[in-house]
Amino acid sequence: MTTQKNPQKPAKKAGKKKAKAPKKLTVKALADAMKVTPKTIRFLRRTQAAPPENDLEAWAEYMMQRASASGQSMRVADAFMPEEIQRLRAKLLRAQAGKEEAIRKLKELELKRTEQNLVPMGDARKAIKRVLSPLRELLNQMPKAAGAKVNPADPVHGEEGIREHLDGIFRSMEKRLGDD
Repeated sequence: MTTQKNPQKPAKKAGKKKAKAPKKLTVKALADAMKVTPKTIRFLRRTQAAPPENDLEAWAEYMMQRASASGQSMRVADAFMPEEIQRLRAKLLRAQAGKEEAIRKLKELELKRTEQNLVPMGDARKAIKRVLSPLRELLNQMPKAAGAKVNPADPVHGEEGIREHLDGIFRSMEKRLGDD
C-alpha cells in the first residue's frame, strides 16, 4: 500500500518559510503609540475619515495630514517627525515666544511714555542744547559788551569780573549735567 498525500493540503516547499504577517496592534497599543486615548481613536473613526485599521504608519500619516489641513497644533503628529525637525520646531516656537514677549514689553513702554508724556532722553538733550547754545554764545559776548558799563574807570577789570562770574555759572551747569 502506498501512502498518498492529502490532496487538500498542498505540500510545503523545501527551504522556503512562510512570511509572517505583521502583528496587528490593538486600539490601546495604537493609542499609546500615538499618545492619545483609545476614546480619541474611536471618535476619529466615527466622525472623521480616519483609517479603519490599526496600522501605525497609516495613522501617523492621517494625523499629520489632519493637523496640517486644519492648521491646528501638531502635538500628536510631532511624535512622528524626525528628531531634527522636532528640535528646529521647538527652537522656532521659543524664538516666536521671545519675539512676542519683546513686542509686548515695547508696547507697554510706548503706552507708559504716551500716558506720562515722556520724551526720550536723546530728544530731550537735543532740545535743551538747541535752546542753550545760542544763550551761551550771548553770555560769552556779554563781558566785553558790558565791561565798560560796569566799571567805566577800568573796563578791563569789569570785563574780568563778569567773565569770572559767568565761568562759575558754566562750571556749575556742566557739573549738574555730568551728575545725571
